[in-house]
Formats: sequence, C-alpha cells, structure tokens
Amino acid sequence: MTLFTEIQRFNQWWMQLINFSVLGILVFFFYRWYVLGKAVDKVKPDDFYGQAVVSGSLIFAFALIYLFSLRTKIDENGIHYRFIPFHLNFKKISWYNVQECYIREYSPISEYGGWGIKIVPSKNSKAYTTKGTMGIQVVLKNGENILVGTQKSDEAQNIINRYFKT
Repeated sequence: MTLFTEIQRFNQWWMQLINFSVLGILVFFFYRWYVLGKAVDKVKPDDFYGQAVVSGSLIFAFALIYLFSLRTKIDENGIHYRFIPFHLNFKKISWYNVQECYIREYSPISEYGGWGIKIVPSKNSKAYTTKGTMGIQVVLKNGENILVGTQKSDEAQNIINRYFKT
C-alpha cells in the first residue's frame, strides 16, 4: 500500500516565462507568414516544409517542459521514483538496501550543478530534482548516494520514520 505519492514538474515562474516566450515567437512567425506574407529568416510564406520544421521544433520545445515530471512513491517495500521521460518504469530502492534515509536541505547549484538528473561520480551520488532545496537523501549499503527532491518534506519524513528503522 503506497502511503506517500508526489508528482513534481518544472513549473517555476521563470520556466513558464521561457515557455510562453517560445509560444509567443511561434505566434509572431505565424503572423509574419500568414498575415503579412513575409519570410522569417529563410522560411518564406509558401514554404510548407520550412514552416512545419520551425513550427514543430517550437511546439516540441514548448511541450517538452510540460512532459518532464518526477514521480515519487514511498511504501512498505521502499522508495520508488520515476523521472519522466527518462525512466520508463519506476526505479525501486528497497528498504533492505538502505543504510541511511532522511530529509535534508541541499544546494542544487553548488552540490549538483542545478536541477534535473544529476550524477556526481566523485561523490558516488545521483540526484533527481525538479525544483526547491529539500530532498529525500538515501545512502545505500553499497555506498551510493541518491537524492530525490520533494516538496512534501514533512509528509515524506513521517512515512520514512514509519518504514525505515536505523
């Protein structure tokens, strides 16, 4: 039975600003092609393939931000995480393999170089984050460190306390 579930997305205001700027550029291009009848760089109003490539690229960039998500579940079997679109299925960290597990504040820029999927070989560490500075720190018995970002740190800590005994 899953007791903790969280879905996080890259929905910070500045990401939305970038995303809607991309959409604004696409609207501007359509205006130039279909209302003014002028070319955009080398793509002319009658160049269907050029318009399709430019439009498709911009729509893909716009949709990409909404596609990315980090899903986390915690239950009696362990911690499960999935960073869409990179993981097709949930990755499971079994409680049996966990040496330490706790909520901690981290510095995304200085510790991992930002948000997303980050691997730091020198620290034998991986991070899966989308925003914020709180995460579920898991230290495995084999020495590997995994950080899964969370926006529900108190709720996650309560469930961790319930299932993980140090």
